[in-house]
Amino acid sequence: MKLTIVLVILISIFSCTKKDDPLLEKPVIVDINSTLTSPPFTITAAGVKFYENIQYGPNTRNKYDLFIPESESPTGIVIFIHGGGFVAEDKSFAYTNPKVKNVINELLSENIAFATINYRLLDTDEEEGVLKSVNDSKKALQYIRFHADSYNISKEDVVLMGASAGAGASLWLALSDDMANNTLVPDVSSESTRVKGVIAVQAQGSYDIIEWPNSIFQEYLGEGFSFETIVNLLSDDVINQFYGVDSLNHVYSSEIVQERIELFKSVYL
Repeated sequence: MKLTIVLVILISIFSCTKKDDPLLEKPVIVDINSTLTSPPFTITAAGVKFYENIQYGPNTRNKYDLFIPESESPTGIVIFIHGGGFVAEDKSFAYTNPKVKNVINELLSENIAFATINYRLLDTDEEEGVLKSVNDSKKALQYIRFHADSYNISKEDVVLMGASAGAGASLWLALSDDMANNTLVPDVSSESTRVKGVIAVQAQGSYDIIEWPNSIFQEYLGEGFSFETIVNLLSDDVINQFYGVDSLNHVYSSEIVQERIELFKSVYL
């Protein structure tokens, strides 16, 4: 039932868009650090092309896979961001999860492209924190938009879809102000980060862990729930890793406080 609702929402989002003239010449898909190969599972729609491990950044995890339906006019696209608490999983989740595979096939049958991305995970001795993961997701979105013409994709018709950590990254992108850089010469960073919609599954209440007692668990404050409770549940190491600090004392530094205010405030349900 939930899968059906997701598909109805996605298809209705794209159907609201004015279609391009089908007589326009179909753009040629260029090979951008990618390999045209066989899809990782059976695709029911005809003419679908699958590109694996397209590199969008310098890190080995800065890659995404792309399914492109056969279409005479530019198509919309769903970009999937995998979960795993920013410490595990990868883009192949879309292929190993039966429900997501069904979504992919349904979208392709409706002439909607699908991408699934990797991003940098948090390290044991993390210095940047979760910002590096969500910023990778931002860059992947901008990279896909920058090459939209080559992929026969409409950059105006982009929907993000994520589970758990991927849902949080999707909401961060969708609810933040546009993060496009104003550059004299258009490049990847000058592409808009605004999207047409978001499908968020099992999203976190917020990324401001310090404020969880007052925002997510407020009803339990009278029972003694506090930040110390959060620390005991998650551990110092997990919180330090999340924010990229070496001590809990540093989560109250001006730099981290600013990040919590400006960057994580958007990820609230």
